[in-house]
Amino acid sequence: MSDAVGQGADVLVFWEYGAMELASLAGANVAADLERSLFAVLDRLKTADQVDQAMATEFVGHILATSGPAARPEGCP
Repeated sequence: MSDAVGQGADVLVFWEYGAMELASLAGANVAADLERSLFAVLDRLKTADQVDQAMATEFVGHILATSGPAARPEGCP
């Protein structure tokens, strides 16, 4: 991030499905299980978005955040 900002970037684009790395915060057993890791990431996405927003405000102005899983609303097929 500091390199990009130092070179004049005002937008940072993070990688596709990078939020899945958040599953590692729940431990190796959770990260190794697809379903459990999806829910572990969902539990942390709001906080990750808040961190991205704070970094954008402080350093660059705009961040296109990494993607992650989305929960299916109750009752949807």
